[in-house]
Amino acid sequence: MATVIRMFRFRRRFIRVKSLEKLIREDKSMGSVLHILSGGTVGGIEVLCEGYAKYSKNKNVFVFLWNDGVIRQEMENEGAVAISLNASKRDFIRPFLRLCSICKDYQVKTVVVHHSAPIAHLYLMMLKIKYPYLKTVGYAHSHAHDMCPAEKRFLWIRKKIISCSLKSATKVIAISNCVKDSCEAYFGTPKNKIEVVYNGVDVAQFVPTIAHQQTEKCAELIYVGRLIEPKGVQNTLKALALLPKNIEYEFKIVGDGPYRNQLESLVKEKNLSNVHFLGERRDVIELLHSAEYFIHIPEWEEGFGITIVEAMAAGMVCICGMHGAIPEIITTEENGFLVPNDTQQIADSLITIFNKSDEEKNMIKENARKRALDFSIQTFSERLDAILRPEE
Repeated sequence: MATVIRMFRFRRRFIRVKSLEKLIREDKSMGSVLHILSGGTVGGIEVLCEGYAKYSKNKNVFVFLWNDGVIRQEMENEGAVAISLNASKRDFIRPFLRLCSICKDYQVKTVVVHHSAPIAHLYLMMLKIKYPYLKTVGYAHSHAHDMCPAEKRFLWIRKKIISCSLKSATKVIAISNCVKDSCEAYFGTPKNKIEVVYNGVDVAQFVPTIAHQQTEKCAELIYVGRLIEPKGVQNTLKALALLPKNIEYEFKIVGDGPYRNQLESLVKEKNLSNVHFLGERRDVIELLHSAEYFIHIPEWEEGFGITIVEAMAAGMVCICGMHGAIPEIITTEENGFLVPNDTQQIADSLITIFNKSDEEKNMIKENARKRALDFSIQTFSERLDAILRPEE
């Protein structure tokens, strides 16, 4: 019986997805928006697109070039048109031919490239040549220097391709004023082409932790994000090692990445027994609610900081860096704290913040929650819809 029920649910979901595909194919009164992504695994860009797919009123088609993943599968299960090409990175032509076929099948009028992969930007320019009527959009999800990191091979070629793509695009979307300025300076993107659209968060998912009081002396901290050196988690760990012995804390690190081994070695070296690595998790909301302080002090120019907004939406005390777009989100000592990226100053700031009264911290949490509403997924989706909407 259970097997029959599962088969019925799968069939109903399959019919719903296919019906949506048929609707998009047959309704020629409005064109579709094609979103090109590198892969469908868990990542900030992918999660953002998943949220956008739920609230957008445009007809969207999401194509994942090189690998499938949980986000693409979730999007498909929720009724979005999410196609995985599972292409080889050595195969340049066949993925482009598939994209051309998708453009025809789904009456695509707008094409957006979300990742900074040079091949994806080449496809954007080639599609514009093949279909001159297309509105093409380059999406800058990070600071320009992070789109072209110095350690990448053939950096000058990468920069040239992305620069040409953004200059030739109909529109360029930047996730903050910081990113907008970096695209102008580094890629030479025309200022009049760039639209700033702050990332969106489904604020309704987060229950404020305003009533969370420190009934015990333990300060509960959490970091959520990729584990790479520019994210600066190592500096937070070094700062924790400088705290007086009478300050009790617990620090949860949520996420994974190539820098995790070095961070784990640093934890052992500093004998930080209250630091816990939780890896990639899909229960981030619950984990945020289990802590009082969110900490994120990156070394690089953070393009936005969607996890910061999520923590603010949960009514947490956010302790963040002063660079990039973070000051566009947080006003220090009003809805969070901006801290210099210096180990000793981080430690001193933590001591000061931990010692603030519950009344002061609750005011910070309340203001953080209000500020997070400015970045709601609904506001984001409406703004993005207006920019991407095909012109008939």
